[in-house]
Amino acid sequence: MEKLTFEEIMNQVKNDFESVSEFAHEGYDYITVPNDFMPELDTDYESRKQRRLEYQKTLPIGEVKTVDQHGGEGEGEDWHIVYHFVNHDVYVRVDGWYQSYHGTEFDGWEACSEVRPKERMVTFYE
Repeated sequence: MEKLTFEEIMNQVKNDFESVSEFAHEGYDYITVPNDFMPELDTDYESRKQRRLEYQKTLPIGEVKTVDQHGGEGEGEDWHIVYHFVNHDVYVRVDGWYQSYHGTEFDGWEACSEVRPKERMVTFYE
């Protein structure tokens, strides 16, 4: 599989999802798997999950994992989620804000940015 850039991945994401909200909330976890793809794995929740992951690997986008999520009810107004497009080693962060009376809001596709994992040392006083 040829590695895609952030821009190429975002073009595919925009093709696969109607809105940034749909991408942020559902990601590729709820992608529709064709009925004829590995039907023997359509028996229970874990098997269907494995079937979806196997199907995902056949797509140009490849395997996608949620690696970080913050915000929502009880966690303040800042909200984000980070997806790792494993086969391309690209991380996409979607930023938004949460309001209890309306849910999560986004500033269109501009809410998506490329990020990289970075370790930081943190000092705690206990």
